[in-house]
Amino acid sequence: MRNIINEKRKAQSVVVGFIIILGIFVVFLSWFQLTQMPFLNQDAENQQHDETVIDIQDFSENIEQSIVDDTVNEKSIRNNVNYPIQLATIPNSMGVLRNSSTYESITFQNENITEKNSDTSLNINFSQTTQLQYETEYIEIEDSVFTYEYNTIIEEKQNSTTVRSQRFINNENINLYSIGTNFNSVKATNPQFRIIPIDSKESYQLEAENEEENIELEFESTLSQETWKDILDIELQENIIDIHFEESEIESEPNTITIELKSVDGDNELITYTLNIGSVNIQK
Repeated sequence: MRNIINEKRKAQSVVVGFIIILGIFVVFLSWFQLTQMPFLNQDAENQQHDETVIDIQDFSENIEQSIVDDTVNEKSIRNNVNYPIQLATIPNSMGVLRNSSTYESITFQNENITEKNSDTSLNINFSQTTQLQYETEYIEIEDSVFTYEYNTIIEEKQNSTTVRSQRFINNENINLYSIGTNFNSVKATNPQFRIIPIDSKESYQLEAENEEENIELEFESTLSQETWKDILDIELQENIIDIHFEESEIESEPNTITIELKSVDGDNELITYTLNIGSVNIQK
């Protein structure tokens, strides 16, 4: 009888010991998830975000390259975070690329557009273009929204805006490359895109009609006046006089941005701008 009782006590001791060890393991796992996992995840997400920024910046270069070289380019956006410990509760990071807005044609005022080395005025039609937005999806670090429009890329967070690329206006060069897409939104791991040229690069001369009036470049945008001043670095670009802003009366419609460009240089000679145009279609 005593042996039976002793055996039962030993069995109970094993069960109690297992429960205690299991409890310690659960407590350790909870401590690890609450205190250590966030730091490990942050490091992984920061590392991946740096790669995503590079890919988004390269996207702008690939668009221009397709137009200039009249070639198809393929580009992927690396967005998959390699978390150090992959738990079932941690999903793969998959950002979303959206076709956010469509802008109508760009207009110039007080200008004369000609072919290079020609005095014959031309009427240039600028295709409508699309604004693309890429939104990250992280667990620990703050998410970003990248906006591409008019050959510029900005990264917006809750309290900051960073200009990542600016290929729109640089001194006397104006690049008007319009884009279209065959998708509304794409959410996938490391999505791959094809950038197909529709209209290859064409270059023209642009001058003011006279020395008295400056050239005005008017276009639609959802971005603010201050954001455009940051994008074009108005303090350093001496040919840009000012950026004007007209808010849309309809909340869902884009605002109107007008960039005022100098007509003459310091010697009172007309400034000749080089206007480059072209278009691509981005396909998933």
